Amino acid sequence: MTILVTAGDSFTFGAELKEDKPGPSPYSWPKISANILGWNLHNVALSGNGNEAISRKLIDAIETLKDYDLYVVVMWSFPNRYEFAFSFETNTRDTPYRSITAWD
Repeated sequence: MTILVTAGDSFTFGAELKEDKPGPSPYSWPKISANILGWNLHNVALSGNGNEAISRKLIDAIETLKDYDLYVVVMWSFPNRYEFAFSFETNTRDTPYRSITAWD
């Protein structure tokens, strides 16, 4: 089985595209690409991800799927997004990690 593994921020997640379901949009470029190629998709992108989160999630995905035929595409985020790990509950989706950006 061939799997397209994609990682990135909202552009890869497809957050700007109309969709009522949770999770990556079926109209995102990774989903369209996987459909054209006839491959399965494992999209670990998430809106607001910084490059640290993107690389961490990508490494975890590759480790989990290492027994399959993988193709990996990464869309890096803005360089001013930072991620920190805290020793306490951060009440975020990636506890103990918390993204800090200029908008925070």
